[in-house]
Amino acid sequence: MNNPFASETSTNIGLLVARIPIGGHFLMAGYLHLLGGLGSFKGSYLERAPEWMPRAAASVYAYGLPFVELAAGLMLVLGFTTRLGAAFAALITFIMMTDGGVHLYPHKGHHTTVYLGVALMVLCAGGGRYALERFVIKRKSDGGEAL
Repeated sequence: MNNPFASETSTNIGLLVARIPIGGHFLMAGYLHLLGGLGSFKGSYLERAPEWMPRAAASVYAYGLPFVELAAGLMLVLGFTTRLGAAFAALITFIMMTDGGVHLYPHKGHHTTVYLGVALMVLCAGGGRYALERFVIKRKSDGGEAL
């Protein structure tokens, strides 16, 4: 008997199911950071910035973080430039982990290890068949020219 989970279709569905929630998380995080006001978010972040991060770098990071979160989330949900979105998500999560540490359940913040793992998986595997980039960007192996 064949394993139904060892097919290309199940892999592509798995990538879609992995991309949507993590992308939605980053979309919502970026949106909520901007909803309260960029200046307010930046100020609150600078109060709790990691000790190892220089103040000027923390200021630039805090200003750009909501926009990068929105971009990463949109890339992951739509499946357009998916690997870049996953790289952004992994980088953001890694920086969060260097600030707060690596925690396991039931400690608050234990979810960051899962986000990092999913982001790295999508970074390595790509968006799969059900990604917008597959329809927009033609690859030479598909018989079309690269855009």
